[in-house]
Amino acid sequence: MRKQQKLKAKLRFNEYKGKAEDSYKSNLFEDVFAFSTGMNIKQAEASPDFATPCVRYGELYHMYNEVITTVINRTNIDPSELKFSDGDEILLPSAGEDPLDIGSACALTIKGVAIGRTINILKPKKANVYDQRFASYYINQKLRKKISTLARGASISNVYNSDLKQLEIILPTLPEQRKIADFLTAVDGRIQQLSQKLALLQDYKKGVMQQLFTQVLRFKDDHGNDFPDWEEKRVEEMFQVTRGKVLAMPETHSQRSPEFQYPVYSSQTSNNGLAGYYDTFLFRDAITWTTDGANAGDVKFRKGEFYCTNVCGVLLSDNGYANEFVAAMLGTVTRKHVSYVGNPKLMNNVMSQISISVPSSLSEQTKIANFLTALDRKIESVSQQIALTQTFKRGLLQQMFV
Repeated sequence: MRKQQKLKAKLRFNEYKGKAEDSYKSNLFEDVFAFSTGMNIKQAEASPDFATPCVRYGELYHMYNEVITTVINRTNIDPSELKFSDGDEILLPSAGEDPLDIGSACALTIKGVAIGRTINILKPKKANVYDQRFASYYINQKLRKKISTLARGASISNVYNSDLKQLEIILPTLPEQRKIADFLTAVDGRIQQLSQKLALLQDYKKGVMQQLFTQVLRFKDDHGNDFPDWEEKRVEEMFQVTRGKVLAMPETHSQRSPEFQYPVYSSQTSNNGLAGYYDTFLFRDAITWTTDGANAGDVKFRKGEFYCTNVCGVLLSDNGYANEFVAAMLGTVTRKHVSYVGNPKLMNNVMSQISISVPSSLSEQTKIANFLTALDRKIESVSQQIALTQTFKRGLLQQMFV
């Protein structure tokens, strides 16, 4: 153990606020952890369908968070050739394409899990010094960047157990560690529940859209009667096909003001979303799509007044179509028409010729659009809850560790 230091976290639970500041102790990794590495498990030797639960190094930063309570993959390797967990390990990948991946600590709380090669395994040297969950959260929050600076190698970065031994971890008393870990794992549990709910809603929407757009599922009119048959239409028969105008992005403003109040849409953001604000608008309540770039073919219905750049195509119509419905319908087919010769593109002349089946009744279009919009609101609500909970967690991590 290293000499005690006067240390104190910004945020503590009430029962610990009156405790002395010297309840925090700074420790070298080599004083609290015993180090080892796992055994080789190739990618082809890991699958959810095999027999023995296992963890491979790339999974630590792709599949898991700070605490592993359920293992996703299994292996069919002979158990005599594997290294198994005792349930008290902290795992850190010893290699990665991004040096920051190497600081992705995971507390493995399950016994009998095969641990793959290229994983630094940390186990307690002595009992009742640290809670492995607390240590995992601490490493991810306070030491990830430090560990990345220890990485060696060009295309693949490597950090070995010997590189970690002089790192420091600051620990409060074990009861306080456990209290913090319990709280953070509860927050993670909430995020996981919301993420599962979001995935179910998204899957449900995909399934319903498939049934609606193939007419397996149909709405009735307000009198309980069938709507007329759908009809095949080309985009150019329903809409004026145009596009936005060139706009130098530095001219847009990120904050709303009376002068700069109209959102600007462009493919320069990953979701074809908000790129800034401008002082004029070009379109109102229209369908847009990304004409070129990585998001070529992405279709959105834009409600309200907005400006869009020349990499956004626009569909305009006064012919009585429910734009929300048509946007959703088009979004299921446009990707098939993107050209991947050079930069991905879906230009106006190609969009004009795309055919879709649409209800001949505006009322049926509107019913479908309203149903899907309600689903989208639920999905967006859950997404916002996830984002808020993740922000809450980040705030906790910043203030609970020294």
